[in-house]
Amino acid sequence: MAGSGLWWERPDLCYRNGRLEFGGRDLTALATAGSPAYVYRAGRVRENLERLRGALDAAGVPHDVYYALKANRYAPLLDALRAHGGCGIDACSPAEVALALAHGFRESEISFTGHAVSDADLAILAAHPGVHVNCDAISTIRRLGRLCPGRTIGIRLNPGLGAGYNERLTYAGAKPTKFGVYSDRFEEAMAAASSAGMTVDTLHFHVGSGDQGEALEVLDQVLQGAAKILDSHPTIRRLNVGGGLGVRMTATDTPIDLARWARIVARHALPRRLRVAVEPGDYLVKDAGLLLAQVNTVEDKAGTRFVGVDAGLGI
Repeated sequence: MAGSGLWWERPDLCYRNGRLEFGGRDLTALATAGSPAYVYRAGRVRENLERLRGALDAAGVPHDVYYALKANRYAPLLDALRAHGGCGIDACSPAEVALALAHGFRESEISFTGHAVSDADLAILAAHPGVHVNCDAISTIRRLGRLCPGRTIGIRLNPGLGAGYNERLTYAGAKPTKFGVYSDRFEEAMAAASSAGMTVDTLHFHVGSGDQGEALEVLDQVLQGAAKILDSHPTIRRLNVGGGLGVRMTATDTPIDLARWARIVARHALPRRLRVAVEPGDYLVKDAGLLLAQVNTVEDKAGTRFVGVDAGLGI
């Protein structure tokens, strides 16, 4: 007998005959072999990737997918992604660029978007001319231009709107944030690139981490706001919509409607013949791993039940 009607159950993660299984493996047996322990399923990562790519294909959107390495740097997971193909790497530090290269990703498969990039960081990026760099600040453009005149880059726009799991994971909005170039200085950023002979081929933005169903209206507004920039600069041939696609954390969360998400992107990108880049992190790996722990204490205190486990956590 499979399943117990819990909201998080799915074919590869469910109770069978009273025992919890993940990818056909008995989790109790795995936990007994040694806990605490992280357990990952590469097949789930592949399924998530193909579901995302399938939505963009169905909407007719030419695209590139870059896995946001900061979401999980576990080496076997990276090896599984490399072996499967279908995505590159989104890196936010030179160390992540080096890690991606060490796991077999080519420079041309790596997109770098970092904040407060140091001169030392830029020197490393200059040594990897095949890595595509999205510049987060005008000063970054100027300093990179001195090191790599003529390089093709992207510019990260701060869209002034954001969405995410919570306020701390919303990267743009009414309150000024450190991320990206605001629209009132975008022409200054373009001029800085031009003065170094650099071509800007990508407009990048990222609204936050953990976008779910309610975030789609924000995405549509952001793309409407970016239209003037895209129409004014024909050298921009790629639209990088960032990452942030979230997964359900509670029964009341509204899951992301991938088909609708892809249609919104298509409505803005296809008339302009833009290629789209997307940088999923959580969406690919967050529900592909579990922390196994054993309960060691259950006790009621002042009307509240406390459950202690061997992972240093409790509820």
